[in-house]
This record gives sequence, C-alpha cells and structure tokens, in this order.
Amino acid sequence: MNITFFDNKTPNIQKLADYGFEERGGKYVYGIEIAGGQLFTTVTIDRDGKVSTETVDVASGEIYSLHLVEGVTGAFVGAVREELERVLEDIANECFEGGTFKSGIAQAVTDFAKEKFGDELEFLWEGFPKDAVLRRKDSGKWYALFVELKREKLDIDGEGDVEIAVIRALHDAVSSLPDGRRFLPSYHMNKKNWVTAVLDSGADVPYICELLSKSYDLAKK
Repeated sequence: MNITFFDNKTPNIQKLADYGFEERGGKYVYGIEIAGGQLFTTVTIDRDGKVSTETVDVASGEIYSLHLVEGVTGAFVGAVREELERVLEDIANECFEGGTFKSGIAQAVTDFAKEKFGDELEFLWEGFPKDAVLRRKDSGKWYALFVELKREKLDIDGEGDVEIAVIRALHDAVSSLPDGRRFLPSYHMNKKNWVTAVLDSGADVPYICELLSKSYDLAKK
C-alpha cells in the first residue's frame, strides 16, 4: 500500500489536533470507519512523524490485513486499499508540512537554528544530496553537520536509516556525552572537537538545541 505521501514531511501538531487526532502517550491517534463501516482503521503518528495503521473487522473484532499483502487481489481488497490511501493522502495534505528531513526531531533542531541564528541549511555535495551543514555567517565555520545513515553503520540498535547531527563541543562534553545510544563519537568530523547526536525518538530536543547554541559559539572567529 502506498504511504509515500508522508516522505520528507513533518507533522504539524496543531493541525493534527484540528483534524481529530488525540494525543496518547506521546503519539497521535485518529480513528475512522472505512468500507461502509465494515472496517475501522486507526492511524498512529509517533514523535518522529512515522505513520502506522491498524485495521479491524468491526463484526469480528479481528485485525484485517489482506490489503497489506502484496499480490492479494479482489474487488473488496482493492476498494479498501484505495479508500485507505485516500484517507492517508488527506492526512498528509492537511496535517503535514514539507521539510528537509524525515524526522520531526531533525526538523525541530534546524528550525531552532533558523529562528535563533538566522542560518539556513547548506547542501554542499551533489553526490550526497541529503547531507547538509549549518555555518556561521561571520566566520564561515560549520557548527553542525546533518547526515542520514544506516543504523548498523553507527553500531546502534534498530533497523533502517537514522538522521544524526554532528556538533562542535568542548573536550569535556566530547568525552562524557557518548553513551552508545543518544550520543556517539563524532561521525566524519574530528573526534576531539565534535560529537554525534542521534535524532530519533530517544532524542532530547531542548538539550540538543542547547548543544547547538554552544557549537555556534565555538565556531566564531
């Protein structure tokens, strides 16, 4: 089933609430009847902006998943796929905003830099179109590098890709912050002067923004 409507977009919390989503334990949940009331689908959006669905057969109370199985055909299954895709596309259009990153965490950090320092992301490498930097206007020095990598490349738990921010830091932070999960030794940059923040659901956004402010100061002339 097509859920690419959400690619490179981030949820707007106020718009989710206006649409009818309810906040439950840090996630946002919305329910809707489909297939003429025969099925009930719950749409869940987590802190990273990841969207998942669960569909239940109203009569039996059991999970309905035939529409998710590739190769399964039939008029009813096809109609369910089409209706659910219309629902998801509408949510993407009404509640999500275009963004550079997949995760709301990365977007929040770069939005902070834009608001506080007036700095926009710079995409410097044609061969790596998703990688970007933030740099001071006065010194021209970078104070953050944003990269998307496979989790296995960083040797952290989980599957798939994750976004990271590599940030300048003082020596005591460089040596004390890495914990193997939220913060790692510097990726790509000098390990004596930089540290990596993992931008997923375990991230402490206010603290990362605090580190970004310190990194900005360290990048002065």
